[in-house]
Amino acid sequence: LLDPRMWMGLWGVTLSATSILYLLPNAGPPGEAQLDKVTHLVAFGVIGLTSFLGAGGRRPSFPMLLSLVLAVLLEWLQGFVPGRQYSLIDCGANLAGTGAGFAAGFVIRAWTARQPRHSD
Repeated sequence: LLDPRMWMGLWGVTLSATSILYLLPNAGPPGEAQLDKVTHLVAFGVIGLTSFLGAGGRRPSFPMLLSLVLAVLLEWLQGFVPGRQYSLIDCGANLAGTGAGFAAGFVIRAWTARQPRHSD
């Protein structure tokens, strides 16, 4: 479950898909009632979780740092895409999602470390 290679693969797929979706012209979830913030939180939550678990117990890794940078950079780049716009609130949602993903990864890693090892 905690094989870092698997999580790094998932991180790469998730980050690539999110980047592509972020930079498509005239696309994205509707911004009515700020419901799009949930999409930002979930997408970057998954990115944060997979980068944390992909780090394999090491201190902040390159993928973790890159996840934080892209949470800001992708939102800023949207300002240059037709039909899209930069939003400081969306940027905050991206960062909050990334941080929540890191926290969830920490909890998962701590929980699995406490589980008894089965020798079969």
